[in-house]
Amino acid sequence: MKGVEDKSTPNPFQLDQLEKIFKVLGHPTLEKWPTLANLPHWQSNRLLIQSRKYDNSGLCSIVQLPPKSAAFDLLTRMLEYDPAKRITAAQALEHGYFRSDPMPGRNALIPGQPGEKVSYGS
Repeated sequence: MKGVEDKSTPNPFQLDQLEKIFKVLGHPTLEKWPTLANLPHWQSNRLLIQSRKYDNSGLCSIVQLPPKSAAFDLLTRMLEYDPAKRITAAQALEHGYFRSDPMPGRNALIPGQPGEKVSYGS
């Protein structure tokens, strides 16, 4: 909960990022994240964090994916507050999203073969 903030701007980076997360996922709670109270700065920041009210629009209003799709399922598992419930990188790579149509393509910014040039324009 504590990090270095860029105080030269009116909206420090860390607080801005937390605001964006809370707008989508809502506040972290002990129900969502049972070990939250064990974080070093949670008790001192809890009231400040929970004093802001968010509509908690949810992921459905942010991403244009069907809620029952493999892509939406993978995204929600990656955005889980509780690290014990969050999908690991290895589990994510085995997720059905990577084996269902439409198949994800390779990253266009990374050469497929050693020495292959990446074309950036038309």
